[in-house]
Amino acid sequence: MTDQHSISADQIVGDAAPAGGSEPGALSPASADRVLRRMPPEVRDSFSPVQRHALGRALAGEEPARFPINLRFTLLGIFFAFIVGRENRSAARRRQERIKHPLLTPGNLIVMLMACPFGVLLGWAVYVFLIHGEV
Repeated sequence: MTDQHSISADQIVGDAAPAGGSEPGALSPASADRVLRRMPPEVRDSFSPVQRHALGRALAGEEPARFPINLRFTLLGIFFAFIVGRENRSAARRRQERIKHPLLTPGNLIVMLMACPFGVLLGWAVYVFLIHGEV
């Protein structure tokens, strides 16, 4: 029998990752290892081999959300993300995240104030070029 302390991340995921390992949501051994390293040693070591295997399978089954608009890019070393899609979070989770990530922060206010002139210019351009057909 295998000692529960000697199981590697490769063994935890085992057959949990889909064939080819390239399917969306497939958990790589490195991902499983990161999850285990974040646990306190006394908790991590309390898992039986069966529990570790089940944990790997559960994590491998997670599918990342798909959004109709998903723009992510890096510009001058700053990561930008603009994501739009159907809201699937519960009201309780949305409340919790509003507390953790408030909308009205100094950084957000600066970005919103900078975006306003661009929105006005875009609206004016649509009005002039598309509605009036002027060039």
